Amino acid sequence: MSLLGLVIGTVVWLAEPASDKIVCVPSTDGKSWDCGSGANAPAPRGLPGKPVVPGGGASAPPPYLINPDRLPDYVRGAMGVNPAAAPAPTPPPVPEPAARPKPESKPEPKPEPKPEPVAQTMIPATTAAIRDGKDLLVLVPTGYTVQLAAARSPNGFAAVLGGLQLAVDEAYSVRVRREGEDWWLLLWRDFPDLASAKAAADGLGAGYWPRRLAPLQAEVRAAR
Repeated sequence: MSLLGLVIGTVVWLAEPASDKIVCVPSTDGKSWDCGSGANAPAPRGLPGKPVVPGGGASAPPPYLINPDRLPDYVRGAMGVNPAAAPAPTPPPVPEPAARPKPESKPEPKPEPKPEPVAQTMIPATTAAIRDGKDLLVLVPTGYTVQLAAARSPNGFAAVLGGLQLAVDEAYSVRVRREGEDWWLLLWRDFPDLASAKAAADGLGAGYWPRRLAPLQAEVRAAR
């Protein structure tokens, strides 16, 4: 049985004449109505109590009760409820404005490629630019040098220096006599001791070795 049916029955009862009024009250089990008029009208009876939830929890509302705010105004007035005092319905939430999309960032311009350095053209060394025996004789005799090549002619010495990427003004082309024949030696720099000369020779690769200046200077003098 619903509260709305109870209210409608009450309104019908108020609209009928006093002699023909039909009085309806809830039955004792709350599932139907007990109705009658005049001497057969049932005595006023309250609604059955709220059912108790097993386990001692909070009781649930009876199935015939509804929210009074959902009843029509004329029914609520008959129940003694002021429609103006009813709470106003909660307005729906205003949706938040959508976030504006972030402007797309412009791609950074690619850096312009740097021009590749122009390889310097190496000027090939010539035999005439290499120092000779006179320059070797002024070096300290206790020092050392590095022998790069020995040949019957100095014509290929410039190519040897170019292949090793050595400066021409640091090399010496000297003539010596070996077993009655002329030989040409290509020497590189002068060093104060054997250790430094050996380290320089090892840095050039295999096939180069240090020589003491004093015996070489003697051979140059003897070949003059």
